[in-house]
Amino acid sequence: GFNQSRGFRVRSGDVLVDHDIRSHAVSISADSGNLTVTGRINAAGKTGGSISLAAHGNLTIASGAELLVTASSFNSAGKGGSIVLEAGTQRDGVAYSGALLDLQSGARIDLSVLDYVAGSYSTPGSSAFEGKFTGTLHLRAPRTTTNDGLGISSLQSTITGASAVIAEGFK
Repeated sequence: GFNQSRGFRVRSGDVLVDHDIRSHAVSISADSGNLTVTGRINAAGKTGGSISLAAHGNLTIASGAELLVTASSFNSAGKGGSIVLEAGTQRDGVAYSGALLDLQSGARIDLSVLDYVAGSYSTPGSSAFEGKFTGTLHLRAPRTTTNDGLGISSLQSTITGASAVIAEGFK
């Protein structure tokens, strides 16, 4: 099968991922609709994989869904996997300001690296001391009309093994 890279771009309508997808790199985009994940996207492997989900409308990671970029060891750059979740992406150069990113309770996002050794930058032998970091989660959502918040309705999902969670707002 296609186990290195899988990409899906749907030009019109909503997208529902209600089954298992297994590949080291997964990219799914809904150019004009909503994207909902209720199944499992598994990009785990020897080194962490990547998942990129983008919707012009709402992006929902529903209860029971799983996004996995787990790794047994760090890659050659000392990093784990990555997940990018985007709601309100541009269509014809215009972002949808009413879009929401919704990470619901009961969903699981795993960015762990099995070889990770706990400790700080100053702890010899720790992963951080050696410049190795587990996976990153990048959340992108439109800024509110008053510019005092982001279009993120819920961050209730269980997030495991992230070295960084970045929330980025855009107009």
